[in-house]
Amino acid sequence: MAETQNLPLFPLNAVLFPNMPLPLHVFEPRYKKMINDCLKMGSDFGVVLAQPNGLAKVGTSARIENVLQTFEDGRMNILTLGQSRFRIGAISDTSAYLTAKVEFWDDDDPHEEVEDLFQKVRSLLKDYARLTGKISDSAIFEHYTAYSFSFFLAEINMYSLPHQQQLLELSSTRERLEKGLQSLDFLLGRLKLDKKLQKILGTRQTFFNIYN
Repeated sequence: MAETQNLPLFPLNAVLFPNMPLPLHVFEPRYKKMINDCLKMGSDFGVVLAQPNGLAKVGTSARIENVLQTFEDGRMNILTLGQSRFRIGAISDTSAYLTAKVEFWDDDDPHEEVEDLFQKVRSLLKDYARLTGKISDSAIFEHYTAYSFSFFLAEINMYSLPHQQQLLELSSTRERLEKGLQSLDFLLGRLKLDKKLQKILGTRQTFFNIYN
């Protein structure tokens, strides 16, 4: 049976994934109170994407790993780490900040066999990192399981927020890795075409700049 509990909600213009870090600057009075309450109780809070039509239905609980800096007016810089995904049930606004009854959930089969796909996607991401310089040390990829890597892949700057939210809501490691494979195939093809065009033109101009 899925675990349920009441959880404070922190709506953000961001999607948090399990096992991924999220630094936050907390400045609004209600969220300063929420974070202080969580610190006192040693409890987590929920990060949920704020969409134009309201809150997303799925979020991720965040654990406060470190209070990096506090200010005289109560503002603070904190480092959090994503924990478990949840589905939002009833929302309450009777306290200083939003809370919700949430149901925690995980993939349908967290241990499904995806090793071959995992190795293929990881190899492509290393190529992408090398060509773009966006990730300086690709050795960090070696520390991930297929499950955690699928979330790491979803978090890096390849996707829009709505697309990230869709990935968060998937209940299959294989599906997340397959989506990542499709995106990396496209991006690598684009990068290689750009480099060929630059050699031909002798400039920084690219195919996509010319035709867009």
